[in-house]
Amino acid sequence: MSLAKIMVIWVKNYIDEFEEDHSQELTAKELMELRCVSQQEVVEESLLEVDEVTAKQQTSGVIRDMLKAWEIITSYIEKHHPDKPMAMRATI
Repeated sequence: MSLAKIMVIWVKNYIDEFEEDHSQELTAKELMELRCVSQQEVVEESLLEVDEVTAKQQTSGVIRDMLKAWEIITSYIEKHHPDKPMAMRATI
C-alpha cells in the first residue's frame, strides 16, 4: 500500500471521527430546548409537592372539622339526653 493511500485512509478516518464527535454536540438551540424541558420538569415536580402538602392540609382540616362536630354532638347529647350518666358514657 502506498503512502498516499495510507494518508487518504488516515484522513478519512480522522474526518469520520471528527464528524462523529461533533455530531453528538448539541447546538445552542438544542441546549435551550433541553434547559426549558429540564426547568419544566422541575416546576412540575414542585407543583406535585405543593399539591401533596395541600392535600395533607385539607385532610387535617377535615379531621379538625369532624372533631368540632363531634364536640357539638356530644355536648348536645349530654345536655338533652334523659339518662345523663348513660349519655356521658356513650360520648366518651
